[in-house]
Amino acid sequence: MKQFFTSGVAALLLSVSACSTSNSSLAPNQAELPGRKDDGSILLPNMWSLRPAGRQVELGDFPVNLAVHPGGRYVVALHSGYGKHEAVVVDLTTDTVVSRAALNEAFYGIAFSRDGSRLVCSGAGDEVVHSFVFVDGQLTQPKEIRLRPAKERGIPCGIALSADGRTAYIANVWGQSISVVDMEEHSPITEILLGTKNGGSTPTLPPATDFDEASITKRAEALLESTGPEEPFPFSCALDEKHGRLFVSLWAQSSVAVIDLGTRQIIDRWSTEEHPNEMLLEKSSQRLYVANANRNSVSVIDTASGRTIETLVAELKPGSPMGNTPNSLALSPDGGRLFVANANINTVAVFDISLPGKSRSLGFIPTGWYPTSVRLTPDGKKLLVANGKGSISKANPKGPQPGVKAPPGTTIEYIGGLFRGSLGVVDLPRSSGFEAEMKRYTAIAYAGMPPQPGAPCASRKNLGRQPRAKESRRRFAHQVLHLYH
Repeated sequence: MKQFFTSGVAALLLSVSACSTSNSSLAPNQAELPGRKDDGSILLPNMWSLRPAGRQVELGDFPVNLAVHPGGRYVVALHSGYGKHEAVVVDLTTDTVVSRAALNEAFYGIAFSRDGSRLVCSGAGDEVVHSFVFVDGQLTQPKEIRLRPAKERGIPCGIALSADGRTAYIANVWGQSISVVDMEEHSPITEILLGTKNGGSTPTLPPATDFDEASITKRAEALLESTGPEEPFPFSCALDEKHGRLFVSLWAQSSVAVIDLGTRQIIDRWSTEEHPNEMLLEKSSQRLYVANANRNSVSVIDTASGRTIETLVAELKPGSPMGNTPNSLALSPDGGRLFVANANINTVAVFDISLPGKSRSLGFIPTGWYPTSVRLTPDGKKLLVANGKGSISKANPKGPQPGVKAPPGTTIEYIGGLFRGSLGVVDLPRSSGFEAEMKRYTAIAYAGMPPQPGAPCASRKNLGRQPRAKESRRRFAHQVLHLYH
């Protein structure tokens, strides 16, 4: 029987703010405004509050993915926001930014070679991948490897490098294909088509003359794109060189494609839940973990049979509607714990996966605003979290107003450009103290939920809630019961 594990610790916390009816410190009719509070927390406009664990290193606009250097001293954050696209290197011995490399465009894909000498990242709509030689925290000798003419639509996304660093496998999320690239010759080898057609030309409209028109033009161009419901939209890659296979998550088809590296053909498709994105293959290659952004879940797949053996659910409250957006995964060095970033609930869920088929929730670690990537250092001592929107919201009183031209010299405060992302660095306790620390972190995570006026406090009877009717699986919220006794 499939088992449905949930991180539903909410039913066990009887005193957290999530079940409070109001903020008792407010006077009648007094507004609760976003920003930093006296208790050190940060209230967001959506009424969630932040109290991120660990130290916070300020980065740039929307860090979307992290790559940890194999030596463990450095981590590189790829930025893909409204502002400057760049790769930013952080020295983890000092928690400081030590170098930056500007990119014209970037999107999600970033990977170090196994020996740490090379860093490769996506060039997004430029239809290139960027290659750097990595030396003592510096990104040197930049090279662009062109995958296709810039007018053709591909959008390189997830990247997997072979063990020897000579070959890169790149998912083209809009091109419905996988590019195979020779990293020594800096040239494409072949393209593996996954959909019914390969990308196509980028629709173009006349250049915009101002900011407002640029926004309108971008949306108009998107409407001109032609895709069918059968297109897979490949997102990320996981390489199983031991068995000569490449796994590719298919955003739009709730599945993982299995590609034979010898024939470069799809040999199987394994079902997941909706919107599979980042994947993680354990060292033994026996289990593949797939984050499903549209179902609050992680599929655990047996790679020998292609069968889902467990579905882990990273929900603060059992039976939550879709919207947590699990989007990134990390494994402890011993393979015993799984860390799951949940973008929309500002947490990292933690599972004990040491017993296959009998995983259990350990709770949550609070993060900054909108965690996009979670990683561990090779020694397992530090948890690293990229927070796309950083730790605090900002107002934009001088924001753009359609039809109204600002006076010359005015700085337009477009909301998409006001956020500074951050890197959370959390020192993880030793195994003997790990679960005790998780109790503390989990309580903080629940205290960050929005108040629910009139809602009854959680109680143990809530643990008996039945799963959604179409799910013939058992829900084990009681697995975390021991944490609060």
